[in-house]
Amino acid sequence: MKNKKHVINRFYLLSITAIMAACLLSIPEPGFSQSHTPTPLSVSVTPQTPLVWSKPVSLSNPMVKSWFPDVATGAGGSVHVVWASTSQSGSTQDASGFDVVMYTNSQDGISWASPNDIGAIAQSGGSEATRPSLYIDAYNRLHLTYRGVNIYYTNAPSTFAALAAYWSPRNLISGDQVAYFSDLTQDRYGMLHLLYTENAPSAECDICYHLYYRRSTDNGATWTESYEFSQGVSGVAKPQLLSDQQNNLFIVFEKGIGGSYGQLNNPTSVAVVTSNNGGLTWNIPQEIAGEDENAKNITIGLDGKGQLVTVWLNTVLDVMEYRVSADQGNSWSEVKQIPGVLGGWSIYNTTLDDYTMTTDSAGVIHFAGVGRNPASPTELALLHLTWDGENWSTPVVVAAYTGDAPEWPRLAIGNGNRVHLVWFVREAAHLWESDQGLYRVWYAQATSSAPQIKATPILEISSTPTATLEIILSTPTPIPSSTPNPLLQRIPPPPGSIYSEYDEVILVALSLTPALVVLMILIAIIRLRQR
Repeated sequence: MKNKKHVINRFYLLSITAIMAACLLSIPEPGFSQSHTPTPLSVSVTPQTPLVWSKPVSLSNPMVKSWFPDVATGAGGSVHVVWASTSQSGSTQDASGFDVVMYTNSQDGISWASPNDIGAIAQSGGSEATRPSLYIDAYNRLHLTYRGVNIYYTNAPSTFAALAAYWSPRNLISGDQVAYFSDLTQDRYGMLHLLYTENAPSAECDICYHLYYRRSTDNGATWTESYEFSQGVSGVAKPQLLSDQQNNLFIVFEKGIGGSYGQLNNPTSVAVVTSNNGGLTWNIPQEIAGEDENAKNITIGLDGKGQLVTVWLNTVLDVMEYRVSADQGNSWSEVKQIPGVLGGWSIYNTTLDDYTMTTDSAGVIHFAGVGRNPASPTELALLHLTWDGENWSTPVVVAAYTGDAPEWPRLAIGNGNRVHLVWFVREAAHLWESDQGLYRVWYAQATSSAPQIKATPILEISSTPTATLEIILSTPTPIPSSTPNPLLQRIPPPPGSIYSEYDEVILVALSLTPALVVLMILIAIIRLRQR
């Protein structure tokens, strides 16, 4: 009888162990986003040969002005593109018309759905580019910000994103002043992070657009209060936001006086600000460009070695420069010039252009920007390069132009290795006359040698914000590359905070709850059988 009980107890012990193991294995693994600011996998970096790009195709109506596109990719390799446009019923001079957000999608980058307007802002005597920014999460839900005079947020399932009725009611994000740029991303725990610029007039500077940050734990239904990064008499333009798998956040932006319609007056610089606790506290912003450069077009990427890479345009020398950080932005390498390319400033000195970077599943950074091939210095070219963790690849010309001007490229990675690129082109006759221009949005794709992968679900946070966060920034000061960037004092989250550094432990504990319940039931059954 004793041996029989011993066998039964051993059987139940093995059963309990199997159940607990199954529960642990069922916990969803955090995945990476495949939008324009993805989180790369922690893998060894593999050098790449230059990519072969498809022939560019136009996505927009050639008879309607279309500009400032963005692109994101979803599970299964779907491609989603948005851009700003004027309504077909009205012109930029027609106060009865609309500034709209256009949307199209494709499963393969070859066949595209007919573009449709999914958001519209009524004009009031002029035209305001909607400048959409797009992000897609691991559940294939699209998150979108766009503007009229203010910044708005909305989201929709990608399956029905072409229908305006399926987008959530737009949520006002900015304040009561004119706002312009926006960017958003999602961290590994499902928290949305959003940036925007808004004018902050003062006696010293009537037009100085400052940088603000908000976040959401409930898929954009509610947002924290806005917090300002900018300090003093200075403006901000073209912010970009990046997150990694360690819940670090990285922001880059142009810095200078102004910001109206996205333009800063010289002198300009570029700056980086980082957070290593999911946005609870932030380091002091640091300028990373060299002196007397009038730097513009800043972008940031993260390679498979965990290195941050920033690239910008030195308008004085008309070259592309970069710096690398191996310690999450605390210190940076010396400024270096990207070999084999020139800037496009000497041909087309627009202040509205920008660079872009994204990372594939092999940890290789892909960069795209408008510049010049030294072999054809009189042509503007849309250039693509890769960074393998140590060196830049030979540049590839995706498209070249004489007279016309390409602008505002945006990259996204699909299924780990498919590279998608969008941009718009100003026709030569109306380079500086946007009200009259019939600008067009273009697309091209290429396949890298990185492994093909599929997106995995991201853990969701279902809590609702119940308290505001206090983010304190001291006055920005230049920090030499050899000196680590000092962290601000860590501010403990207030009671009821929407996020704390213990959230990871809480999420794991919640995931184990079903296993613990089953374990308790089985223990009770064993004890009853032993009586």
